[in-house]
Amino acid sequence: MIITLLRIRFTFFRVNTKGLYDRYLDVCFLLALLFAPALLQTPTLALRPVLGFFEHPLDISRNLLPVLGWLALAVVWARIHRGFIQGGRLAEFVRSLAITGRQLHVVDLVMLVLGMSVFIVILACAAWTALHASDTAGADGRFWFYLPLFTFLTLSLAKDVVYGAHGKSFVLHLGALLALLAPAAWEVLREPPVLCALSAFLMANLARTRAEPRPGSLTRLAFLEKLAWCPPLVLMVTNVRRFLNTQWHDSVSRILWAGLPLAFSWWLIVIVGKREDAHLFVHFALGTFTGVLAGSYRALLDSRAKLTAYARSIAHGVRILALCDHVLVAALGALILIPWLVLLKARTDIFSGIYLIKLFCFYTALLLILGNSWIQLHKRTVVVKFCVAAAGMFIGGTLL
Repeated sequence: MIITLLRIRFTFFRVNTKGLYDRYLDVCFLLALLFAPALLQTPTLALRPVLGFFEHPLDISRNLLPVLGWLALAVVWARIHRGFIQGGRLAEFVRSLAITGRQLHVVDLVMLVLGMSVFIVILACAAWTALHASDTAGADGRFWFYLPLFTFLTLSLAKDVVYGAHGKSFVLHLGALLALLAPAAWEVLREPPVLCALSAFLMANLARTRAEPRPGSLTRLAFLEKLAWCPPLVLMVTNVRRFLNTQWHDSVSRILWAGLPLAFSWWLIVIVGKREDAHLFVHFALGTFTGVLAGSYRALLDSRAKLTAYARSIAHGVRILALCDHVLVAALGALILIPWLVLLKARTDIFSGIYLIKLFCFYTALLLILGNSWIQLHKRTVVVKFCVAAAGMFIGGTLL
């Protein structure tokens, strides 16, 4: 019975994630084209968060950001894949059958590991690299206690995101994180017995069944009923709440990725001092930022069939919904770009205020163009957005 359930859930996962992974493959292809030399020079870059416990386990300053970034990415990844891992209506139907809860939980855990398989592969590659390392780093063997703790912490966080968290899990995760990043004064937290105990507790958290869903939908519905006198207002408020609550993982991940070219350009211009090519770096940063942030439109368009149907039932509802999308994404871009441009003006004497205003207006317009529904819903949306953003960078660099 378990094998049959797994096959059904595997099929559901594969079919429903096909479009998502097609876009991911396009992104990986473009990133490989842009950063192939850097990837060839540092092939183990993706293993840094794990191998840090092998090469310099006691250096908190070097491990803090990679570990926190890894865990944040795991939470965002689990949130994006939550519906695919849970199984949707299929899982609800299966739970109505005469199957024990333990069997269903085993299926849930297998699907969780499948959804987080990217992280499992990276952890396995890190273990292989450490096992075949020729240097003496990690010679005390403590890395092999860190590795399972880090693995179970990643899966436990993902499990709480996908299937719901229990009351004590936050304290447990915080304790595991402190053990991984304990300062020298707390050396007792890094002892093998403590690491083994925390790993066992995280395994127990994984063994727990689904948590009960939290109430709150009735409260949200009552809030929207107060706005029933103005249907377009209900439409706009619902869209904003979905973007900030239901789709927070998309907005946060895109903000982080979109901020990377801005940070890289800032580092080259302000820190390194490459001011002779500053205009080129700024256009590259703004064009890349715009192309990445434009993906927020796709997050708004996906999984809102009922809201779109409601919009079509009121006058100008579709236009109002599209306008709300533009306002949301443009406001998000302005919150990031305006402080960056102001700081760039304050730290350098290269750009005039009028020039920076022109840059902001031009790339905001490019962002609105990239928000066109035809571009966002295209089968190769990543490639199309890349071409439009690249053309925008070329035109902006020529005209401005």
